[in-house]
Amino acid sequence: MAGRRFNVLVLVDDGPLSKQIDTTLRRCAFVARHGYARRAEDVLRKLPKGWDLLLIDPATTDLDLDPLLRSLAGQSRCPDLGLLTPDPDADLGAVMSLCHSCDMQVLGSLPAPFTDQQLNGLLHPAPPPVPSFTPVAAPPVPLDAAQIRQGLRSDAVAVAFQPQLFSKGGKLRAVEAFLRWRDPSGAIQPPVTVLPIAERCGLLPAINDQVLARAVKQLADWHAKGLSLRLCVKMPAPMLHGKETVEALMTLLEDASVKPSDIILHIESLPPDRSLVPVQQKTLSDLHDDGFLLSALCPIIIPNDFMLSRLSRVVFDEYRIDFRLAQSGTLSHSLMQSTRRFVTAVRDASKLAVAQNLESDADYQIAIDAGVDVVQGFYVSKPLFPAEFEAWHRASVAVS
Repeated sequence: MAGRRFNVLVLVDDGPLSKQIDTTLRRCAFVARHGYARRAEDVLRKLPKGWDLLLIDPATTDLDLDPLLRSLAGQSRCPDLGLLTPDPDADLGAVMSLCHSCDMQVLGSLPAPFTDQQLNGLLHPAPPPVPSFTPVAAPPVPLDAAQIRQGLRSDAVAVAFQPQLFSKGGKLRAVEAFLRWRDPSGAIQPPVTVLPIAERCGLLPAINDQVLARAVKQLADWHAKGLSLRLCVKMPAPMLHGKETVEALMTLLEDASVKPSDIILHIESLPPDRSLVPVQQKTLSDLHDDGFLLSALCPIIIPNDFMLSRLSRVVFDEYRIDFRLAQSGTLSHSLMQSTRRFVTAVRDASKLAVAQNLESDADYQIAIDAGVDVVQGFYVSKPLFPAEFEAWHRASVAVS
């Protein structure tokens, strides 16, 4: 691949952009020859001449991409495809979806105009790093129902807390409680060893109650130490049982001297269409009226207009977008555009926008640039046990 030279065909309107691209391609040592097409039929007519790469500006005048891509996919020798983005804010999500539906693989996108280094990066992507060999650990062994029941009686439930930060200024906003399980030897086991069996055996409410009780007790302890923060806890939608749920939560908070406004209930397992049964809707309204903050996950990484239009019609105070749900092939600028649409709709509904599961600097920068209000994920911090969290908080305050 190192000494290979490529034949590049460009589909772009005639004008200053095509002249700038022509200048770059003429000086590229790894471009053997290049040519231009102004219309889809020009591309198909030139295909037999052996082009290795086809660069398309989707904004080309009068260009209908669908028939072009389907014709390309049917060719015996189809060039690789790259997308030009003269507008850095252009959303290529629809174009990418069309390419995938036509079985066309896209190498990536290039700004327009582009440099020879950027074109080289598209044609010669860096190979993935070769991981060093490490022995593969045995997968955790799931517990059975009897072990879970015994654990609930013997203090096996532990709670770790993941910080949430305000995007502006980086101030601590809250911590979210996550289940951890302490086995008889004292070792901490991941939730996957417990939750699937617990759900099948009807033990999930008991586990959720213990997580909630321990988390609220810990929040009261942090408040007594002068830490100003809220607590986010998961509340599965099937556990919204009406008056019983509200009274149990209020009693728990009163015993710990914690205010409902310090609690964010992350409602999980919502139906895809958000159509809760009446008792669940009434429970949510009662919790909201009592001062609890309510949080829900935006169900898809690229929300549609209909779903976004409904955000203001329900009692949730914040909506989350989960970066872990983004497909690995999603282009960063497409993810940026989707996140911006999400943030704009949430702001228009007078809600908070939360980005969760940020795992890299790229994730974090997209979330910040898109204007989310709150950030959370391993990029900020992993879930921490109370002593670890206090040390993390002291270090964060010292740095700021």
